[in-house]
Amino acid sequence: MKTPLDEFCDKMEELVGRAGKPGKSGESGRFGDFPNPEFRRNLRALAGALFARMNLVSREEFDAQSAALSRAMERMEALEKQIRELQKPEKPESRPGDSSEKPGKKSGK
Repeated sequence: MKTPLDEFCDKMEELVGRAGKPGKSGESGRFGDFPNPEFRRNLRALAGALFARMNLVSREEFDAQSAALSRAMERMEALEKQIRELQKPEKPESRPGDSSEKPGKKSGK
């Protein structure tokens, strides 16, 4: 399986090779014998350095991180719901035999 770096370098070699091929009239190419092996090595090193600075990740790593984020978001939503339920004011439970009226003061006359 080719990495993005390999694909990029192959494409660049193809483009440079196409530009260096002789024209229809049989004249020599604009870049002579490019892509030569030294050019290929330098191109690969340059592309590798550029990709490293760009902080690129593979599709597999991206998909794995997306799935992990999705699971974390679902868990966080469930925990937030649980917190909301726990923070709801509790309703007082009425007990049998209890009256809602408070006993008043008895007058002693």
